Amino acid sequence: MWNWRELTAQAAQGTPVTSWDDIERAAHTIFATLDDDQEHFIVLLCGFAEELIGYQVLASGSSMGVEVDMKLLFRTALLFGAPCILAMHNHPSGWLEPSGDDQELTRRMVVAGQTHEIPLVDHLIWSPQGLISLRQQCPQLFAPGC
Repeated sequence: MWNWRELTAQAAQGTPVTSWDDIERAAHTIFATLDDDQEHFIVLLCGFAEELIGYQVLASGSSMGVEVDMKLLFRTALLFGAPCILAMHNHPSGWLEPSGDDQELTRRMVVAGQTHEIPLVDHLIWSPQGLISLRQQCPQLFAPGC
């Protein structure tokens, strides 16, 4: 069930994974193990010192989308005592622009995170062409009480 792989040397040593480069390396490592012709949704679990303590591929879908179950997302975080999470999914098309569905999913995760007191740090979209942050692209989605 759990993928306790060495995502980066820093994560394996329990040091904070806080730079964009660290996150990109982790995303590249994770998605290299998955089929690139379908969407996958991953939750990255962070510890109290912002270290990456693990990740879980929660869902795999079609080439056009993936369904995310909020119960499974927050159950995963609760079971492992993660005080905060990052969400990440890929776009097989390579297109990095967040869709309306991506924005709605982000809004739902923020609200559910507030309910469970497990904040969503960011929602990332990955493709071999790069990685984007919905927190940077759509900051209004992360506003309190959104």
